[in-house]
Amino acid sequence: MDRSMIDATSEGVRIEKTSKEARELILKMVANSHQFGVRVDSSRSFNEVIHSNIETKLSELTSLVKQVTLDRLDRSKSVVSALSRTILLIDALNYKMMIT
Repeated sequence: MDRSMIDATSEGVRIEKTSKEARELILKMVANSHQFGVRVDSSRSFNEVIHSNIETKLSELTSLVKQVTLDRLDRSKSVVSALSRTILLIDALNYKMMIT
């Protein structure tokens, strides 16, 4: 139990209570907690859900960036290959013109 809860329930600081009063107070608090149930910290579960959602989105984004990078790399290789073939063709044509 939280100190502030005990202080609020006892209408003052628990140090000012006798041991009998403190015992009665704690028994009353236990009875009340059974009656109303235990309070769940919903902010923690909400933060866990948000954290999980962020991790999922980050993973998806990472995958997308990898895919785009690989696609660009493949396109770059294709362009270099096409340029190389063009240069070879131009060189062949120049050589042929020099011979004739």
